[in-house]
Amino acid sequence: MANSAGLVIVGLAIGIVLAAQADELPTFDPPDLTQRATAPTASGSDENPAGGAGSGESPDGQSSGAVDSVDAGPPHGLTTPGVINTMDSDERLVALTFSSGPDPEYTSQVLAALERQSVTATFCLTGEEVREHPIVVQNIVADGHTLCNQGETLAFELADRDDDAIEAEISDGLSAIEDTAPDAAVPFFRAPGGDFSAEVNQIAGDHGHQPLGWDVDPRDWERTEPEQVVRAVVDSVEPGSIVVLHDGDGDRSVNVAALDPLIEALRDAGYEFTVPDLR
Repeated sequence: MANSAGLVIVGLAIGIVLAAQADELPTFDPPDLTQRATAPTASGSDENPAGGAGSGESPDGQSSGAVDSVDAGPPHGLTTPGVINTMDSDERLVALTFSSGPDPEYTSQVLAALERQSVTATFCLTGEEVREHPIVVQNIVADGHTLCNQGETLAFELADRDDDAIEAEISDGLSAIEDTAPDAAVPFFRAPGGDFSAEVNQIAGDHGHQPLGWDVDPRDWERTEPEQVVRAVVDSVEPGSIVVLHDGDGDRSVNVAALDPLIEALRDAGYEFTVPDLR
């Protein structure tokens, strides 16, 4: 009997500790997009060891994550003619795009969130990761999302390479996707870091790709809290925006946690989700 009483007391103590820990879990309210703040004043340099300021790409960059740390401007490649940076619409449409995947952990969690929210997105995939995680790619396709080729190796400064190297990156990345999901269309190509050029776009076009950029870059790879990702998007989104997020090439747990509140904040403001339109 004494042993039984002792077990009961221990069980109650554990329950109290767990309850206390649950009360300490961080929560936040999504920002109200109907009262959207003016975008912060641009600042920052044009240098970033992970692909350049404003690149929207980083292996695993972490910083203070301050929301007002924005870019001096878009990567130069995004201004190259032929790159889709926004959708041609005055309606409240927004496209979520994910780069640097697939990742067996984070892409799967992103897919679960998109399914919960009934949202269709675009996934930009690297050939190396496609070969490593074919089931994840097949799940992306099965869920009705759009595919985008991001090259074989997530090659930053792609525009600085010679034509043969650009061709190899694009064709090898596409081959990996086609081998894994042979019936899936791959209408887009995204140069890592947004490093497009006339040559990159020409070679991408030869493979049936439209160059896909973005106009909203929350720099999610350097954020440390989900709220920072949500606010960074909210401060910049406009009708027809294309948002770049990441589901691979690093710890993307902050993005996963931000996704539901981000979608809900945009939806509360009257936005509908779609995929970029071909031009």
